[in-house]
Amino acid sequence: MLHYTEPMYRPPSEADDIFIQVTQGCSHNACSFCGQYKATPFHVEPMEQVKSDIIEASRIYPNKKRVYLLSGDPFVLSFDKLEQIGLWINQYMPQIETIAMFASINTIKRKTDEELKSLFGLKMNLLYLGIETGDPEALAFANKGHTVDDAYTQLMRLKKIGIGYLSAYIAGLTGEGREKGLENAKNSAVFFNLVPPVMLGVTSLSIWENTPIGQMRKEGKFTPASEIQILEETKELLEGLESPMYFSSVHVSNLVPVTGVIPQDKTRMINTLTKQIAQMRKQDSVPRYDGRDGMM
Repeated sequence: MLHYTEPMYRPPSEADDIFIQVTQGCSHNACSFCGQYKATPFHVEPMEQVKSDIIEASRIYPNKKRVYLLSGDPFVLSFDKLEQIGLWINQYMPQIETIAMFASINTIKRKTDEELKSLFGLKMNLLYLGIETGDPEALAFANKGHTVDDAYTQLMRLKKIGIGYLSAYIAGLTGEGREKGLENAKNSAVFFNLVPPVMLGVTSLSIWENTPIGQMRKEGKFTPASEIQILEETKELLEGLESPMYFSSVHVSNLVPVTGVIPQDKTRMINTLTKQIAQMRKQDSVPRYDGRDGMM
């Protein structure tokens, strides 16, 4: 039996992968907006268990092409541990083409170029990164533990080596105030043009009670962005993106999802958002979208 610990989170695009749990919880666990792992202490799984699960998974899924390592930040593992996990996967599942996982800017920073090259050679060739924003002020508020310059430096290292990465952006992170949201979007577009991800995924801020932002909202120190503001921010981000990448706001937290390839689908996506914003402005009032978890 494979070992899994709730809660389990994985990107929608990895739904059909083999899941191998190598850590529990998140090593950082201090982002101002995230409550996913507040009740799950960070823990590294025993290597004997990881090996056993890899062997068992090879029997259950002999034809799968992708492995996804759980949980919140597997890339925090030392190079030696990640290398051994990669060697086992390649030994017992030689058909695997991609080993993907969540990572952070700081855990990339701790790996040397040679170590990153070695992991890439073991098919660890796709990382999911919660970049969230390319705006310095918004990033400091998110408390990710890195700066915009840090992110640029580490993403350039990944691009040089050939490791693909998917980035996230949170619309509404700056809260109420149209100009702050638009500035966040503009600065983030500049950033993502410099280091374009394979895919940029946009979610809207969900407010959880067990987070700093949740506490700020209770105390009246944070007011969520309106639905129109979130759509305008997403549109502003799209308008500023020029580098080739896949763009998707298809997520339960988003009122109006759009998806496509930049630049060829950019105009279509912008037109969809423009039309929806215009329709919403004609309404007397726009209620909060209830597709988000948390305490909205």
